[in-house]
Amino acid sequence: MEGFANSIGVRAETLMEWAKDKKGFPGFSDAMSTVKQMQKDTLIQGALLNVYNSRFAIFFAKNNLGMTEDVNHDITVWEPPVIVNPGGDMSL
Repeated sequence: MEGFANSIGVRAETLMEWAKDKKGFPGFSDAMSTVKQMQKDTLIQGALLNVYNSRFAIFFAKNNLGMTEDVNHDITVWEPPVIVNPGGDMSL
């Protein structure tokens, strides 16, 4: 977005304001969403083809495209075995 903003002589924040103003700039929000989608696709394709440094790709994805890393935690609770006495009593 910054590059586009620079090329038309406005700040990136101005683009965001235009995207929010549905009456004054109809369709601009959709156009910005399309651009973000294209950026995401370009980044993913470039990262898969090793065109981009992986650290840069991760940084850009998290900070500009709203992507996050999922961390899965597998938590297993240990339970002691149940011992059955010959007399039929159950104890731990």
